[in-house]
Amino acid sequence: HMVDGEMTLQCLEGEIVCDAGEKNTVLQPGEMLYLLGGVPHSVRANVDSVALLTILLKNGSAESKVFNP
Repeated sequence: HMVDGEMTLQCLEGEIVCDAGEKNTVLQPGEMLYLLGGVPHSVRANVDSVALLTILLKNGSAESKVFNP
């Protein structure tokens, strides 16, 4: 899938793989990945993992409407 906003994915525990384009990036604890908005990607855990995903949504984007009261 993809989202309009820029995103960061940080591995806190375990091992996470992010597939974006034709590149697979393995994240270990403490490592972070940045993706531009609109980049198709998938995320999976190779082992039990904890991650922090942050998406920057700009006013007016389709996803930002979900968070408006």
